[in-house]
Formats: sequence, structure tokens, C-alpha cells
Amino acid sequence: MTIDQVQIYARHGARNPTANALKRIQASLAKVVNRTSTDSTLGFLETYSYGEGVKADQLTDFGRRELWAMGDKFRQEYADLHDDRFIRAASDGRVVESGEFFLQGLRGEEYSLTANKTAVDLVSRPGLDARVWV
Repeated sequence: MTIDQVQIYARHGARNPTANALKRIQASLAKVVNRTSTDSTLGFLETYSYGEGVKADQLTDFGRRELWAMGDKFRQEYADLHDDRFIRAASDGRVVESGEFFLQGLRGEEYSLTANKTAVDLVSRPGLDARVWV
């Protein structure tokens, strides 16, 4: 038996909380910040903050590395199938970025946050915007 095609369906990599979840997290933390506790192990909560610089829904560094590793593993597993590839992703930023890091690993490139990104085309259909790499 010979494998001549492999399809992967995957979500984006790990991301920050959604905008609504981020607001709820921050509201919950606001209830405990600047409060004193008799439990010394909870002292960090008096000045803890979450969300500064966090962009809701965006891919995290961990998520970027997840997709790079997935592409790298795919390259190792299916070395003979790389010449004819078709990759499609929804046009949301975290999803496009996931595709870019997957390709970085697939091509055998070192993981890099600053690597040149592959040119992508936007494919639009009613109700669908997608990025396509070939």
C-alpha cells in the first residue's frame, strides 16, 4: 500500500481568551486585587494583574510553537508528499498565523517569530473568507 494523500483538519494553536472571557477574568481578579489575606501564599493576589498586553483571541507563543511542531512532525512522517500541497485556513488572524507556523515546520525551517511569511491569497466566497497556500 502506498500513501499518496494525507489530509489534516486542525484548529488554530493555543490562543488567548476571547474578549468576553478576558473581561470576566479581569472582573473576577478585580474582586481580590488590593485585598489583604491572612494566607501568605495568596499574597501575590494583592498586586496581580492579568490582561495587560493580552490581545483577546490571538495566538499565543505556545500556540505558534504547537503549529510549528505539527508541521515539523508532518514533514518527518510524510517526507515524500511535500511537493504537492494545498493548505486552506479561515481568514481570522490566529488561524492564518497557525497556517504560517505549520508551513514553517513543514518546510524544515527553524522556529522563528520573525521569519518571512509566505505570501497567501485571499479566497472569498459568500459566507467564506479563506487563506490558501500552495
